[in-house]
Amino acid sequence: FTITGKGRMASVPITAFKAGIPHFGHAALSVDAQAAGNAKDFLAMLRQSPLHKDYGETLDNLQVAGPARADFHMLLPFHVETGAQMRMQGTVDLAGAAMRENRWKLAFDNVRGQARYDRGGFVADNLQVQYDGAPGVLSLRAGPHVRDAKQAFEAELQANAGIDDLLDQASNLAWLKPYMDGRSTWTVAGAIPRGAAQTAPPTRLQLRSNLVGTAIKLPEPVSKPASQALAAKVDVSLPMERGEVTVELGNLLSLRSRSTAQQTGVRVQLGGGMAETPPASGLVVGGRVGRLDALDWIGVVSGERGNSSMPLR
Repeated sequence: FTITGKGRMASVPITAFKAGIPHFGHAALSVDAQAAGNAKDFLAMLRQSPLHKDYGETLDNLQVAGPARADFHMLLPFHVETGAQMRMQGTVDLAGAAMRENRWKLAFDNVRGQARYDRGGFVADNLQVQYDGAPGVLSLRAGPHVRDAKQAFEAELQANAGIDDLLDQASNLAWLKPYMDGRSTWTVAGAIPRGAAQTAPPTRLQLRSNLVGTAIKLPEPVSKPASQALAAKVDVSLPMERGEVTVELGNLLSLRSRSTAQQTGVRVQLGGGMAETPPASGLVVGGRVGRLDALDWIGVVSGERGNSSMPLR
């Protein structure tokens, strides 16, 4: 038998569907459907689907609204055969939606692109977004679609972002704000490890950039004009307000910073090599370089540009 029509499911308008069992002797129910409406209604339906069991925390912290279209395909075998099991898959196309991720406090506008889902998870690669007023590319992956098998969920954003906005997210690096200025293209990646509790937030973020467009006005040897490229890598332990931040700027500087409720400790290694564990408070500077503006570095730790001073250890 075959049934066709249209209807509504969990506030989502179903513009067309077809369901049936082609052969009762080898019975399998097939369902194909198309829908069009507001993305927030699609998300509400996914929260009521089997995906919520494994990815409830991710779906619950996601907000999305705007025009969307979707399709759904399912094959449910009724016969008993080795390997016969239900198959479910579909796509969701976003056409200018707004999206917010509450755990990472990220907001995107004009989201365009396609997400694919199945019984195991979902993948949305190369979504075109607006972030902080500039175009960007967002990718989300869960379940068997992750690139690193140790992770249950991965997110990656490529966008042009202002350095002030990034430093605002990490309070233990706020002292750098007077010494950095500009915007650069950044890749921000986060993940939730496989086996972590569903209520656990991402534990680490990694940021990468060539810093073209960002000027660094720290004393020598750590200074550069905005036009000069310098490989930058930032690893952040979450939550940021209580975690540790590691910064690498080419072979010029390695920095580790750790904050508590009352104090911040920073260790800087100049001229190559990795910075060791930071002190409980204050700033430690070490390493070997051909040129060092020692007096200017003393000015950095004394807070002469308005940042709160840190005692030099």
